[in-house]
Amino acid sequence: MTVSEMHYAVDQGLQKVGSYVYDTFLPEEIDFFLNKMQERFVKDRVFKTSDPKRLGFSFNQKRLDDIKTLIEVDFNEGFGIEVSTVAAKKSYGLPPDTGSSAYMFLLGIQARIRRMHCDSSDAIDVPVRIVEQDKVHEMMRNPFMTSTINSPLGVLVGPEVIVYQNPKKFILKGVIIDYIRKPSEINLSSSNDCELLEHTHHEIVDMTVKHILEIIESPRYQTNVAEESQSD
Repeated sequence: MTVSEMHYAVDQGLQKVGSYVYDTFLPEEIDFFLNKMQERFVKDRVFKTSDPKRLGFSFNQKRLDDIKTLIEVDFNEGFGIEVSTVAAKKSYGLPPDTGSSAYMFLLGIQARIRRMHCDSSDAIDVPVRIVEQDKVHEMMRNPFMTSTINSPLGVLVGPEVIVYQNPKKFILKGVIIDYIRKPSEINLSSSNDCELLEHTHHEIVDMTVKHILEIIESPRYQTNVAEESQSD
């Protein structure tokens, strides 16, 4: 659907339920609601809590297809910076939250590391174990949970990820980040269509109609939690 078609579908959905008792919404208002529901749609696909089967998008082909256009892989950070052989940890910036590839949700982080006393070409990429900040220091003291060459520890702090190294055994050369970016805004005046795949557009329109009707408290429309949970 083009942005014009989405606007038309929203208007028709409102009038169908409301029997033409509502004034026409301004295009800017429809844009606002469509973008709000587009963001909610992405969140619903990413998090397990919104999935009745608790699989999350990576274990559900439909959910993966819904947002696959937003998946960014191999964002490199820290490469080319002098490697520290002393520091117990290193900070790396997450992808920027503005621009055409703006960061939205983290999918995974790998650390490029090399063993101490080995040739610099002997570098491997291993998954970073992201843990809660209030637990990382306790885990670092535990020999069974500490940061290791095969499973380095990391914490997210604001716009950065901090990864812990062991200078006696391995050092960090950089990180590789996979993430979900923010979808581009739907905008009628700029002819910016929804960039998600075509099959998602009707779902976003339906969510938008329901949301608007809830806001204006339509007596002709009642939503319920069961209906929302059936969306996949």
